[in-house]
Amino acid sequence: MAASRINLAEIAGAVAVGVIGLIIVWMGSDYSVGTPRRIGPGFLPVVVGCLLVALSIGLVIEALRTEPSPLDIKIRPFLLVMLSIPAFAILVERAGLVPATASLVILSALAERPVHLVRILVLAVLISAMGVAVFVYALGLPLSAVRW
Repeated sequence: MAASRINLAEIAGAVAVGVIGLIIVWMGSDYSVGTPRRIGPGFLPVVVGCLLVALSIGLVIEALRTEPSPLDIKIRPFLLVMLSIPAFAILVERAGLVPATASLVILSALAERPVHLVRILVLAVLISAMGVAVFVYALGLPLSAVRW
């Protein structure tokens, strides 16, 4: 295989996923995994970390089998998705779960072209309602749906 055919960007991303998986396994190994009938607090991190390592191996194999494509980095979608996370974190305590979830959905959805405003608003309303139903009512978390 010629060096020019190796997709270095995809391999680097796959290796990064594998390293994150190994770190998760290492950190989760400090906790008890438990037994199959009574899993411990370390079970989920170890399993997720192992799945990430397996995924990274598959990604490396796939990257070695495909032709490299030119990188098409789009800053706008990246920034909007990255801004939606702190917006949610800031708004959830100050304004409530509904405005925080709506801001997360709207900012993330604006990253996609073309923008479908009605679809975005319907999605924001539905996900906000599901969040309130699950986290406030079903799980009883101390969150306000809307804080006035």
